[in-house]
Amino acid sequence: MIVYGILIGLTVFVYLFFTALHYEKNKVDKITITFFFIGYLLLLCLRDYSVGVDTRGYIRTFEYTKYLGWKAALLYGSDEIGFKVLRTIIQWFGGSRLFVSICAVLVVLPVMYLYKREAEGSMICVSFFLISLLFEMFFSGMRQSIAIALAVPAYYFAKEKKVIKYLLIVALAYSFHKSAIMLLLLYPIYHAHITKKWLWGIIPLMGFVMMRRDLLMNLIFQLAGDEYAYKYSYLTGSSGQIGLMILFLLLTIYSYVILDENKAGKEEIGLRNILLLATFIHLFTPLNPTISRINYYFILFIPVAISRINNRCRDDVYLYQLRTVATVVMPAFFVMYFFLLKDDSLNVMNYRFFF
Repeated sequence: MIVYGILIGLTVFVYLFFTALHYEKNKVDKITITFFFIGYLLLLCLRDYSVGVDTRGYIRTFEYTKYLGWKAALLYGSDEIGFKVLRTIIQWFGGSRLFVSICAVLVVLPVMYLYKREAEGSMICVSFFLISLLFEMFFSGMRQSIAIALAVPAYYFAKEKKVIKYLLIVALAYSFHKSAIMLLLLYPIYHAHITKKWLWGIIPLMGFVMMRRDLLMNLIFQLAGDEYAYKYSYLTGSSGQIGLMILFLLLTIYSYVILDENKAGKEEIGLRNILLLATFIHLFTPLNPTISRINYYFILFIPVAISRINNRCRDDVYLYQLRTVATVVMPAFFVMYFFLLKDDSLNVMNYRFFF
């Protein structure tokens, strides 16, 4: 935990330092996000294999399959073919430390690129990332983490309506983790024009989902892979999902109250739609918290949505005051939650270097 405290403390210092030098806010945000994610990447690369509940399993498989031939390595185990191919290629060049490092780079760099390019509030992005479940997920689940990172190019292809490239990226992500099939929702949800008028239908729909979510959850598990019904049972009841469900509901309400749709462009509406989708999916977590692993692909975009919505506030003095307070309170609350209240179901809080 001390290591994470140092990273967060230095990130805040960098933000305040360049702000004090009167750098443009956009530059301060880019510098802060780059600093944080480079530091985070180093922690991923230099971690002991005891950090992350699944890490040792990945390393054991890597060490075993490197002695097999190409065909045998691709047939071994139940991992998806894309990950097997990547693992086998890395075995030609080095050992398990290189394997861990390359996987970390493939995961972190796309996320950093997304936040640097699209976010308009670095501290909201960094602080939300800490509590978003992605922070610890990237330490543990290598296959799904790479699939989540592929949501970034999928987002850009969906945004630009490049359907073929979008489908190819989704297929590639699926070859790393079956749950990536959920990315097929990204294209239609981004382009849906959901405005405040839709709230008259959205609110009753949320109520319906709350009442019939047991039936709907079975359908989601079938789409994402039946392994979710049992493979990640160790997360059940220990990962703070209900708290996140409430937070997502509050953020969704906040986004519809604050955003001036006349100031907003297609991107802000699309990102708000993704936030709404993530909130709907997270309504199922009281039944089975492992549903959050299916939601990672959309949770990734929530801080981008909030940061952009904050900068397109409606012309109302009270809403401006609310936005100003929220801009300070949200990062402070997220950081406090991370250090004081966050669960450790993936065994990452007791960080250890490998040396």
